[in-house]
This record gives sequence, structure tokens and C-alpha cells, in this order.
Amino acid sequence: MIHFDHLAFETENIQGTVEFYRARFPDTQVLYQDATWALIQCGGVKIAFVTPSEHPAHIAFRVDSRSELTDEAAKTGAAIKRHRDGSESFYIVDPAGNALEIIYYSPPM
Repeated sequence: MIHFDHLAFETENIQGTVEFYRARFPDTQVLYQDATWALIQCGGVKIAFVTPSEHPAHIAFRVDSRSELTDEAAKTGAAIKRHRDGSESFYIVDPAGNALEIIYYSPPM
């Protein structure tokens, strides 16, 4: 089953963008942040901020199992990539040119 996971916007200023959201929306939680990528939760929605050289702006959908991820990737011929947080994903593009990420998070050990 596929679930909405997050939206991702490009920025050259990760720190400044995170600070903007935290100042405007006090309930914002920073889930992860480094120099090229941040993930916040605001109003019950996860938003990623990415540098253009690392990831495209995109909408991400989460699958429940690794087998679902590999099945979805096989449908498109996309290569699965492992990320620094242990998640695995691939990108596809819809007919309008929007990037979609299909992502799977391994259960914590």
C-alpha cells in the first residue's frame, strides 16, 4: 500500500529555510538537518528541504515493505538508492514533469 510521506522543496540555504519555518510556525519540529538536507514536521505534514545538487523538488510516497519497493521499481526500471538515514527509494517523473519519490523505511533494529 502507498501512503503520502513528504513534500520536498529545493533551497540553497537549508539553515535559513528551517529557521524561517520554525519562526513562522512554532509547532515545527526538526526531524533531521545537515548542510544539504533537512526534514521538518509542521501541522502534521513532513517537509524536506534539499539542495538542488542533492535531490530534485518532489512529492514522496511511502510503501510498507521492501518487496513493495522493489516491485514498484521493477515496473519503471528505476534503480533503488540507499540513503544516509537507512531509507531506500527511487525517483520517477509523472507526465507533467513532476518528480515523485517512492520510499521505504526499514524498521528500527
